[in-house]
Amino acid sequence: MKYFDKILKALSSRVALFYILVVIGIAAELMSLSYLIGDNSTFRLRTVIYLSDGAVLMLFYWFCAPRLRWLSLPMVWLVSLFVLANVLYFRYWNDLIPLQSIFVANNYNSFVFRSIWPLFRPEDSLYPAVPILATILYFVIRPSKDPSLKLKSKLLMVAFTVALYALGFYLSVNSVRHWHQIVGYPEMPVKDIIANRYGHDSTQFGMWKNNGLCGFIITQIINYPDDTVIELDERQKASTQKFIDERRLAAADSTCLVHNRGKNLVFIIVE
Repeated sequence: MKYFDKILKALSSRVALFYILVVIGIAAELMSLSYLIGDNSTFRLRTVIYLSDGAVLMLFYWFCAPRLRWLSLPMVWLVSLFVLANVLYFRYWNDLIPLQSIFVANNYNSFVFRSIWPLFRPEDSLYPAVPILATILYFVIRPSKDPSLKLKSKLLMVAFTVALYALGFYLSVNSVRHWHQIVGYPEMPVKDIIANRYGHDSTQFGMWKNNGLCGFIITQIINYPDDTVIELDERQKASTQKFIDERRLAAADSTCLVHNRGKNLVFIIVE
């Protein structure tokens, strides 16, 4: 009973109260995105995964000095911005944003910014509302007023976060095995399920499903080299140029080439 009382006392502190509200807010945003993209995972699985995502992203908060606990706010704003960007991107492309696209400067142009408002829906107000509310709550609850936590408390939060994420991981793997049983597939070893879960998928949605935000980012990082630009060496460039020159010589009398020499044709197929 004394141990239970200590837990209740810890949860009633300013630090813990703000943490719980923020984690729930992040989980609500991620859950909303999962409904939009049509993730057919069970509600229990998604709840555990998204709560564990919020716990992982906010873990650093427990190690901040009291005067630096405001650093949790940029994290909340960043997550909300990322989720909102994926919501708008999904409505246009029916997929999620590849991680490498975020770091390409040319992707941020006037066309992209003009497209934001037409894609915005009233229900999307949740995404800016969560960080705005978190900012207000920070100054109302004032977690910076609580003293620094003891090492034992910090390690306890690390253990809790790891256990929660491990539970989500277990439920995700178990859901894949259960689905295989339903459709009559041969039982897949756990190591193969894990390899498939973090393996390269043709769509970003496939990386998100059953993985959540943290798993999605991990999968993107693991498979990042698969999307790197292929560079030709000098020998390959020379060979390619030789092939093009030979083709031009072979078709020097072609009517198409004679009358359109020096012109470029861009042929775009739109489905």
